[in-house]
Amino acid sequence: MHSDISTDHEELIASGRVLAKRLESLRHAAKTRVASQEFQDAVEGAVAALERGLGLLGEDLESTLNCPHGSTVIAQRMLAAVTMATDEPGTSLGADEDAAGDWSAGVSGQAALSGTTEMLSMADLLELLGSLQKTGELEVQTEKETITIELRAGKLVHAMTNHTPAGERLGEILVKLGYVTETHLEAFARGFVGTGRKLGEVLESGSLVTADQLATALAEQIQQLFVRLYSSSHARFVFKSKDVNGGGNQKVEIGLRKLLFESARISDEQSYG
Repeated sequence: MHSDISTDHEELIASGRVLAKRLESLRHAAKTRVASQEFQDAVEGAVAALERGLGLLGEDLESTLNCPHGSTVIAQRMLAAVTMATDEPGTSLGADEDAAGDWSAGVSGQAALSGTTEMLSMADLLELLGSLQKTGELEVQTEKETITIELRAGKLVHAMTNHTPAGERLGEILVKLGYVTETHLEAFARGFVGTGRKLGEVLESGSLVTADQLATALAEQIQQLFVRLYSSSHARFVFKSKDVNGGGNQKVEIGLRKLLFESARISDEQSYG
């Protein structure tokens, strides 16, 4: 009986931590999006009520929001909704989707997590991987493309897709940002036709755009990809813990939470005009 009470208490704390994270995100959004004062007051009231409730459980709201252990507890509870599959021959996206468990290692030592966005939203999955500071490769199959992102200690270091929508290619973004004209870009690219090198690799020479301009364009391209990832409602995913090279010489390191916040903002603007 005492064990059941202890378990209930831990589950209440874990649920409180989840709600605290959500309310903090809502409070931040309300302030940055200049919501009405009435709405902001309502959010503050909810935060105050949660703080009182956590106090009754022996928890502190500020430490709950900043404590890595709190994120780990939340992540562990979320794992119950997804498949945990070992990295064995034949393992594929969505394999054994009804199973549930913990991070597990296969014969190669790579932990794998697979499932669908019906089981776990893409936003929650990415929040999970960031909170646990995971290093590895996440592959997501949506209805229109397959997106692969590499993470190192919970931060995005590389991203790619097998189908980039029109207007979101690196060269097109450079032109849109005003860093280069379309004519100059086409002339520059012709000199590397048949070499098998990607535009991003060629541009690293710095002869057409600066390193800062290239980094800005890459960040913009990744953000656009992330918006599509964030909005995907019918997708299958698999994450494998493994060493990653971070896209070679193109150095990128972006926090998942930053990408998620911006993706939510952009998605809202696209939905409501």
